[in-house]
Amino acid sequence: MTSKSLNFVMTPDSHSDDLGRVEKKGDTTAKPVSFFYLDSSAKNVSIVGDFNNWTPGVHKMERRIDGSWHAQISLENGHHRYLINADDQLIEDPKAHGIVRDEKGRRVCMVAVSGY
Repeated sequence: MTSKSLNFVMTPDSHSDDLGRVEKKGDTTAKPVSFFYLDSSAKNVSIVGDFNNWTPGVHKMERRIDGSWHAQISLENGHHRYLINADDQLIEDPKAHGIVRDEKGRRVCMVAVSGY
């Protein structure tokens, strides 16, 4: 039986300042958000959301040696809706900041990214 879970954490990355801020064009500031997903049987995993127009494969997750998957995405401050696409199946994150409905009425996850 395969255990499946998803978790995300805010982490500083090597291209950010000591407060974890990443500069983008203009005055917008993005923060790196790490997403984790555990499913050793999955073949292809990516994150789809309002930040990539719900397009599979734009933010691919990388498989780790323990069978888990990881991706880090720089997201601007605010609330972002997302799902995990694992082998063409959309999956809710049980540890999401919240569950909301998108414009089509389907349940999607929400991550809140706040400033410093």
